[in-house]
Amino acid sequence: LEFVTAEAKPKGGCGVAPNVVVYIPMERGETSFALIEAETAGVVVEPGAESPERNSRIRVRAESFFLEVAPDEGIRTNGHGERSKASPDPS
Repeated sequence: LEFVTAEAKPKGGCGVAPNVVVYIPMERGETSFALIEAETAGVVVEPGAESPERNSRIRVRAESFFLEVAPDEGIRTNGHGERSKASPDPS
């Protein structure tokens, strides 16, 4: 937070703050929200997040990758954890 003013603007002469990854091997609720400043300033990536881009579950990341690489051969889930072969694109 030493890089921003009270108005959330970058302080002059500070340059650009480096990218930082903070890994905590427990659920956020178990930390008493000790890193709330970091969460507010950045993006939280955790298992089970609603957004696929922020969900770090291996299965979700792998499915996302294969849907981009081979969408016609990808495996999709029906929202209940049951897998089904990807249906052909109707277009």
